Amino acid sequence: MTGAARTEIPIRPMRPVDADTAPFWDLVDQGVLAFQRCAACRRLRFYPQARCPHCGSPEHSWDPVSGAGRVRTWSVQYNAGDPWFREHLPYVIAVVELEDDSRLRMLANIVGCDPATVHFDQRVTVVFEPVDEDRRMYAFKPT
Repeated sequence: MTGAARTEIPIRPMRPVDADTAPFWDLVDQGVLAFQRCAACRRLRFYPQARCPHCGSPEHSWDPVSGAGRVRTWSVQYNAGDPWFREHLPYVIAVVELEDDSRLRMLANIVGCDPATVHFDQRVTVVFEPVDEDRRMYAFKPT
């Protein structure tokens, strides 16, 4: 034993994947932001789920969206319990309202800017950040 300290590389906490969410995450891994569109009432929905929360229909398609949106609320994080997030402090968590449908709101990180410059109604667009060789995670950056 050499006594040398071993450095652990933090692993990003990842999303839960199940039968309803797997298509969404597969599209994110391909760099596509898409939502379920109900075949009956034609409304888009997020988070993916087995039945439409508006009309109850189980039928849907996956429709790509532009990924353009506006910041509706945000928080700058200066503390983090998880080691991966601790290495990225400070970072911004925001609610982004999508321009494709103002009823669609996503919780996401705002990246590519000074956290102090994030503001209400700021225009943002989706980006896909690599997590590892196969997976990506969506975030938004100012336009």
